[in-house]
Amino acid sequence: MDTADDGSALDATLATRKAVRRVLVLAVGLVAGAAALTVVCECALEAMRMAPWWTSLVLAAGFAVAERYVFHIEYRSNAISFSLSEVPTAFALVFLDPVTAIAVRVIASILAIALSTRPAPYKLAFNGALFAFETAFAAWLVRVIAPPDTAGDARIVLAAAVGVTLATLAGSIAVTLAIASFEGQVVERFLDEIRTSAMTAPVGAVVGAVALSPSMIDWRLGALSVVPVVAVWLVLLSHGRISQRHSDLEDVHAFSSAVAGSIDLDDLATTALHEAMRLFRATSGLIQVFDDDGSLRVTHASGPRQIVPPAIEVLATMRGDHPLPGARDPSTLVIAASDPHGVVGVIVLTDRVGTTTSFNIDDERRARSLSDQFAIALRNALLHAGMERAANHDSLTGELNRAGFERAATLALTDPGSACTAVMMLDVDRFKEVNNTLGHAVGDHVLCEIVRRVRAVTLPDDVLARFGGDEFALLVQRDDVRAVRDLAERIASESHAPLALDGFSAVVTMSIGVATADNLAADPTSLLRCADIAMYAAKRAHTGVELYREEIDRRTPERLSLLGDLRDAIEHDQLDVHFQPKIDIATNTVVGAEALIRWHHPARGWVNPTDLINVAEETGLIRLVTDRVLGLALGAAREWNQLGYDLNVAVNLSTLDLHDELLPERVLHRLAEHRVSPDRLTFEITESALMSDAPRTLDTVDRLRATGVAMSLDDFGTGYSSLSYLRRLPVKELKIDRSFVSNLLLDPQDEMIVRSTIDLGHNLGLSIVAEGIENEPVLDRLRTLGCDLAQGYGISRPLDPALFKRWLATTRHRVRQTPAVATSGTAGCVPIGLRD
Repeated sequence: MDTADDGSALDATLATRKAVRRVLVLAVGLVAGAAALTVVCECALEAMRMAPWWTSLVLAAGFAVAERYVFHIEYRSNAISFSLSEVPTAFALVFLDPVTAIAVRVIASILAIALSTRPAPYKLAFNGALFAFETAFAAWLVRVIAPPDTAGDARIVLAAAVGVTLATLAGSIAVTLAIASFEGQVVERFLDEIRTSAMTAPVGAVVGAVALSPSMIDWRLGALSVVPVVAVWLVLLSHGRISQRHSDLEDVHAFSSAVAGSIDLDDLATTALHEAMRLFRATSGLIQVFDDDGSLRVTHASGPRQIVPPAIEVLATMRGDHPLPGARDPSTLVIAASDPHGVVGVIVLTDRVGTTTSFNIDDERRARSLSDQFAIALRNALLHAGMERAANHDSLTGELNRAGFERAATLALTDPGSACTAVMMLDVDRFKEVNNTLGHAVGDHVLCEIVRRVRAVTLPDDVLARFGGDEFALLVQRDDVRAVRDLAERIASESHAPLALDGFSAVVTMSIGVATADNLAADPTSLLRCADIAMYAAKRAHTGVELYREEIDRRTPERLSLLGDLRDAIEHDQLDVHFQPKIDIATNTVVGAEALIRWHHPARGWVNPTDLINVAEETGLIRLVTDRVLGLALGAAREWNQLGYDLNVAVNLSTLDLHDELLPERVLHRLAEHRVSPDRLTFEITESALMSDAPRTLDTVDRLRATGVAMSLDDFGTGYSSLSYLRRLPVKELKIDRSFVSNLLLDPQDEMIVRSTIDLGHNLGLSIVAEGIENEPVLDRLRTLGCDLAQGYGISRPLDPALFKRWLATTRHRVRQTPAVATSGTAGCVPIGLRD
């Protein structure tokens, strides 16, 4: 028992001691009242009618029998007792003097109670004082109503009936105060006790008066009183048993209604325990619910006493109560519920209060009636809990599924328990290869091992879920973002430990995305989306762990709406191209242009080209976009040629374009459609695009090169192709990335990279293009280093087709002309007529 339990037990002990002291004070007051009434009672040492000396013994026996065979009817928190102690009391008031009557009743009744129920000493003391007060009060009333010297027999009988009735009611008030000392609720208990006494006291008094009447004629006729007393007792006993059965049935019905009102296992267990404690008047109780395998599912305790339940092996032999004759502990009641599937649950009750402090055979009979209802209710709740668990948990790992995780995340975000609440998305790298190579059984083993490793480094309150396949989610609460990232790094590190898979060791790594709730407005759906984005960023970059950042978010609602708009733009020819010229650095001659896609959205304005291409790739529209750009570029190239310009045009290809086996045929179709020679078209491809499914992309590039078009390696220096690989690429030029060119004059390392790239390209027989030229000094330096071609804002920004033609006509740079124009005009100049 922990410190809190010890404190509660100590408080309960102190409260009990205070209540006992109050009861003893009340007992002293009753004794004082009895003494005072005896003093004021006239002829306190004289009986109202003479009787033989052995009358005291007979009446003592009557009091003992009355207290020994008290019949109780209990209904939930109420109890009605029949003892017919009023009969010997009525005789004692008439044939014994008050002092003797008090002594006989107290001694005989206390001995009977002590021998039959063995109550606590303070209870015996209170009952003795109560009997003394009731007897003294009744004797005083009888002598007030029927003075001994003047009253006739009828008046004495009537006075005995009234005196017994009022004394019993007065005693009920004292009993109410005593019970309230322990349980409180004085007013409620007073009203209940008065209602009960108002029914039972007159009945007992009348029976006593009827039994007394023959003795008033002649004391020897008192033997006749046995017949009506026994008859009344048998009638009351029969009626009481019927009433008890009725109340027991109501108890069963009330219990069944209470436990049937809930199918939640925890609520049902709590309700069943409290209802059972109320019905059996127990102050301490324990309930346990078991699964089919005997494992403990739910446990709940109530009351000051710590109860040790019986073992489940013992419960399996029980049916509602203790199984063996003589093995029953009267201080404890065990309600064992079982069905054909096994033990479902058990309720253990102790510390009974009421008319008796121990459980009897009637309690056990009621317990057997309740156990069946209890078992049915528990089985229904267990089935519901099983279905609910199946609906919220993953069947393979036993962890939560998406629905269960979102419910737990909602609660955590509603009432965060720490400074930083975060969601992690965990994805097993190359899990499909494990399944395809070793089978799904091995794959399941991997998933269970992943769960075990994650659980080994997380806290018990962290919420782990499997969303399906190899995707997991983890909800954690830590002090700061750094602690969250440290946990993610540790999980990623744990995944690098080798796994024993089908006879050999393998390493199955994980990619983890992290999203933190920056404010209470965050919701599980948004956090999961952000963590998923970060996870895919970690998978693409092979970094293991990534925190969500806006710059990696490619799944915003704006981008989703952009998808539908892009399809409309393609269908309605709203995509355009702008052209950025390329110049030959040595001769300062314009030799071509790069076609760059542009989209002016009617609502958003100019759309970022990178966003446009990403959306097109993700949605499969990239083929239509490439066809649109290629068609516009070739149309412009044909128009330039018609104007006398001998210019090439370059078009960018994406990774997915290179995966299209029909791309060469589409290119030939476009060239023929616009009547443009293949040598006027250059395709720019990036290193990363070439490295994606290299055999497939290289085959496409080789087939494109076979059509006669030129290939250019774009953004050279930012990828990861090796020199041996570069030597085999079918390209005719390299484009140095702008990140190296822009700082050429400021960073010696960038200059070294540019110089080395130029030398490498020339040694491989390739032309070198520098992009990102911002000013004339950079262009001059590239000329000194031997770079072949250049493009950038320092030469011209990208221009729409009309502005590009005007720029060609007005630029200070020479423009390469077709052979026919070059021989008929001034070298390097375009005829005036063509400028218009």
